[in-house]
Amino acid sequence: VGIAPGTSTSVNDTLKNFVFNLPAGTYVAVANGVLDPNNFAANPDGRDIAFTIFAKGDAREAGTDPNNVDFFVLHGATDAPTVDVIARDVITLVDDAAYGDITDYISVPAAS
Repeated sequence: VGIAPGTSTSVNDTLKNFVFNLPAGTYVAVANGVLDPNNFAANPDGRDIAFTIFAKGDAREAGTDPNNVDFFVLHGATDAPTVDVIARDVITLVDDAAYGDITDYISVPAAS
């Protein structure tokens, strides 16, 4: 897979190439990171912030329960420390996610 600017007119405009060997399935891919990590603050947890593609396997095209919302969390802020995701100050949905972490699917009741 080659990533190029939106104005690209040729394969020669490719910024970065990636090779994937993914088994059959459904995926969500997220391009993230920075092209030159030396021009940016280091990640507080020591994670590599170079431009990459994060892939989430077993991606869903529909929720498992029509009364719920299913989602996953990807920590994509290169200069942020670990984070928590808390629902309405009631329950922690994600605890200590570091840059690049992708959670399993989380299911919560849909808003009414």
